[in-house]
This record gives sequence, C-alpha cells and structure tokens, in this order.
Amino acid sequence: MSLISNQEYIHWFHSIKDQITNSQIKASLRVNNELFLLYYNLEKQTQKQWGYRIIEQLINDLKSTFTDVNGFSKSNLYAMRQFYLVFSKFPPTWWKFRVAWNFYIGGYQPAQKWLKDRKGRKLEFDDILHYQKIIVALTETERLMREIDLVGVE
Repeated sequence: MSLISNQEYIHWFHSIKDQITNSQIKASLRVNNELFLLYYNLEKQTQKQWGYRIIEQLINDLKSTFTDVNGFSKSNLYAMRQFYLVFSKFPPTWWKFRVAWNFYIGGYQPAQKWLKDRKGRKLEFDDILHYQKIIVALTETERLMREIDLVGVE
C-alpha cells in the first residue's frame, strides 16, 4: 500500500495544507495592518510637517526610490488623506477597520473606492457616518470569512 492512498497520510496532508493556508492568511493580514499604519502615519506626518504643497515632490521621490512598488499615485495619496481625516480622531486601538482598507470585493477595494469617488468634495457628517458603517460592514465580512475558512481545519 502506498502512502498516498493511506487515509492517515491524506488526513495529515490536508492538515499541513490548511496550516500553510492559514499562515498565509495571517501573514497577509499582518502586512495589511503594517501598510495601514504606514499610510496613516505618512498622512499624519505630511499634514503636520509639510502640508500639501509637497505632495508632487513626495510622489516623484517615492516612485523613483521604490521602483518595484505600486501605489504612490496622487489619487492614492488623496485616499490616504481622506482616510486619515475621517479616522484621525480615534485612537489606534480602535482601528478594528484596518483590514477594511485593503479588503477586495470583485476586484476593487470599496473603502478606498468610496473615498476616491468623493475626491474634491468636503465630507459632511452624514458622509462620515456612512463611511464608518461601510468600514464596520467590511470588517465584519472579513471576520466572518476567516471563521468560514477555519471550519473543518481543527
């Protein structure tokens, strides 16, 4: 009898496969968290130290320094700014929504798209409340997806 047809081996193999998948998911979430904090702090520093007169220079310098990294466009930096303005009043421990910033649905990121669609427009109180509801919905969706992914892994 070969190992491949042995049920014990097959069960063990699936366990290893699930462990690898779960580790990849956890690593991805940690990377997303770090990127979120980076974007938040980048925006905070830009506002406090330089203001927005320096954005074009910053974009060019980042693109020439990090040639293999995407995401340093004017629209992305604008989205970072909007994100910071909406959530800067909350302490970092409240940031349960950090995963929502990088959450994909059908090839786009709703948290980022919503802000980009409002570029050049002042966000009113109702807009901010609506955006916070989007963040909660995306965060809860991501949490439920992780729970579903773990079913049967134990």
